[in-house]
Amino acid sequence: MNKKYEIKVLRVKLNKEQEKVKHLSEKLLALEKHKDQIDTNNNILNRSNMLLIEKMTKMDEHLDKVVRYARIVRAKAQKVGEDILRYQKNLAEIDFSGKI
Repeated sequence: MNKKYEIKVLRVKLNKEQEKVKHLSEKLLALEKHKDQIDTNNNILNRSNMLLIEKMTKMDEHLDKVVRYARIVRAKAQKVGEDILRYQKNLAEIDFSGKI
């Protein structure tokens, strides 16, 4: 009778352990799905970051072109300003010499 009781107790323990294994297997499956989702999200974020870096690089290139153009415009404006001053000086000299 003792042997039958021990067998019964061992079966109960075995059933509990089998339930634990089933529960852990389900948990492992859920964790693997979660890991896959995290990997997918990371890949999407990495792609987005790469696109953002590419856009920032293009923006930097565009800004460099704008700065170069602005320098050219400033140099031309200074030259025009100098030309205007010379023109005004010449006009003043003509007016002055015409009055004499």
